[in-house]
Amino acid sequence: MGKRDNKDEEDEKKNKLKLKRGEGNLYWVDKEKTRMRLRRHYRCEANGKIYTLSVTSTSSDECFRLMTEKEGATEIAAKEKYKHSLDNPDVTLAGGIEDWLETFKYGNMKANAYDRLECTLENQIRAFPIGNTKIKDIDDRDIIMHLKSLYRDKVPNGKTEKGYSYSVIKKTYQLLDQFFNYYYARDINMNPMNTVRMPEKKEEISELSADDASRIGFDPDIVFDDIEMDKFKRMCLSPVKEGVSGSKFGKPIYFMLLTMIRAAEACGLLWGDIDLEKNTMKIVKQKQRVKNRDKYADTKTKLIITSPKSRSSIRLVPLTTEAVDVISAYKNECVFTGDSDPVFATSTGESITEAQLYKTLRGLLKSANIDKDKGNKKFNLHSLRHSGISYYIRHDVPISQVTAIAGHAQEMTTIGTYYHQVEAQKTEALNKMNAITRDEQKEKKVRKSAKGVRKTTKK
Repeated sequence: MGKRDNKDEEDEKKNKLKLKRGEGNLYWVDKEKTRMRLRRHYRCEANGKIYTLSVTSTSSDECFRLMTEKEGATEIAAKEKYKHSLDNPDVTLAGGIEDWLETFKYGNMKANAYDRLECTLENQIRAFPIGNTKIKDIDDRDIIMHLKSLYRDKVPNGKTEKGYSYSVIKKTYQLLDQFFNYYYARDINMNPMNTVRMPEKKEEISELSADDASRIGFDPDIVFDDIEMDKFKRMCLSPVKEGVSGSKFGKPIYFMLLTMIRAAEACGLLWGDIDLEKNTMKIVKQKQRVKNRDKYADTKTKLIITSPKSRSSIRLVPLTTEAVDVISAYKNECVFTGDSDPVFATSTGESITEAQLYKTLRGLLKSANIDKDKGNKKFNLHSLRHSGISYYIRHDVPISQVTAIAGHAQEMTTIGTYYHQVEAQKTEALNKMNAITRDEQKEKKVRKSAKGVRKTTKK
């Protein structure tokens, strides 16, 4: 304990007012004796825990009144928390998962990954009847029926909306599986997840087609074709004219398309990550917006620097000649180009956000007269990545190379997501093979015909 702490204790003792045993400590908090503080230990009836409470006011009567209110509020909060606590045998599934996440997952995983788990809890569990069901009353049939219900079409206000994608169903299953494995760790035979299988692809248990299932949430209509790629390129590289065309961030946005990097990776990119001599770019971090859980936070969200999406996302990206030319031209226009300066930065050198980038992208699309929106689906920053990957697959770049540069964990991810482009590539290859076969058959007929002519001539 330091000298300052000792002095505070001595001052507190001098200013103390006598109270009966059990009423706590009451003392003046200033030399002028205008404000006093009451501190008391309070045993909560709801959970049996002891809390140290304190209130400050101008009189002892007011302090005791405020302390009574605070004790009541503490009791109510404890009861509410116990209601959703795993210590409560009647806790609901949503309450139990919430308590489990806060206790065992928060602080032990990436902030954005924790946000995704919370999102799954709120949208795929709490929003459904199973979320308000007591854990002890849930069996394997309830879980299977719930997972199947997520696939079904919803009809809010008479408008039909498709059920959730397979990836969302999979995340829901995984969250339930992890939670129930913890909850029934002492008696694994009671775990209802023991007999629940991971849901199969959509086409096996719903009315959606195999094509829809293969996309995994990616719509092939919301990507650039070759003509649109050319129009978008010209707009991105055109000189900036106020209210007419171009944009300060046109070149780096086109660079995003060429290199197939994610928006979060672009926002975390520094000039030191790009080697213009070796024509390479390293992706080792990303900037993401996550829920702000800091105590006394003024904002609901905050930006953090974190590692990329997965281990395979940490990669060295080879830059094409065009990518080098574009980023070099952009660098010559920038004021802050030190190794620790962000590539996507404002005129003051501060890193821009995904929201700012998205606003610029929409402006470029409008100026280029390109409309790729489809219903509620908007062409966004991730659509640039889809467009870049689709473009390279369409132009016969090997899948293995696209997978490595894009940062996918395995080739099957690329093939599954860009199913339509791969199938189109197969069709084109098959046409070429058929053309070769036809040419060989024609050549054989010509040779056979010529041989017949020679025999006739000899006779």
